[in-house]
Amino acid sequence: RPNITLTAGRFFDGTRFGLSTDYNWAVGPHLELRGGWEWNRIRFGARAQEFDSHLARVQAQTAIDSRFSINTFVQYNSLTDAVTTNARFRYNFSEGQDLWLVWNEGLNVDREAVLGVPRRPFESARTLTMKYTHTLIF
Repeated sequence: RPNITLTAGRFFDGTRFGLSTDYNWAVGPHLELRGGWEWNRIRFGARAQEFDSHLARVQAQTAIDSRFSINTFVQYNSLTDAVTTNARFRYNFSEGQDLWLVWNEGLNVDREAVLGVPRRPFESARTLTMKYTHTLIF
């Protein structure tokens, strides 16, 4: 299912014009893929400032069975020249009992040093989080 959205209006003390596209594809009963691109043109006339931003993203959702699912999300941001990844692994023991493993990672695409500024590391952040939820019924 493709989707195209145009936006225009005020953005703080400036203006914003945007265009975004998204596509959802149900590959099968256990896999859904999504992709999208977003462009925003921001202008601040009184401050003589402006910028354009591009976001590209890909997402995959899969359910191996009724207990185990994986969701992954990858996004590129042109303003920070960075790639962000999020992967969530969920195991459902029973209704109200879930175990989550969440992996987040940020990568710097443009690492070249600028005069007076040290070279950025390849990895900007990495976390692995485990979460267990148990719903209590009173």
